Amino acid sequence: MINEKIKSIVSKYIINVKKQGIPVWRVYIFGSYVKGTADIHSDIDVCVISKKFGKDRQKERVMLMNIRSENDGLIEPHPFSPEDFLNPYDPLAYQIKNHGLLVM
Repeated sequence: MINEKIKSIVSKYIINVKKQGIPVWRVYIFGSYVKGTADIHSDIDVCVISKKFGKDRQKERVMLMNIRSENDGLIEPHPFSPEDFLNPYDPLAYQIKNHGLLVM
């Protein structure tokens, strides 16, 4: 179970993403925080799904990283378009859908 502090950090980050004009379809937390294996060095893996994404995942990821503030610097964003996320052959999307926590 993810603690409220992590959920709050992610929620504030998503507010900042939306303020940048990025329409957010869904958001998942995945990785060590969901598995219960996070330690002091762990980042917070966040999947951000938006119809604005899907052209260049690396550039989109850098854009999402630049939106982070001091308080949410632990967030490691992973952008997906809805189509890419629904692709049953994308291994990361599969992992997120099956083991991630939908937060929005």
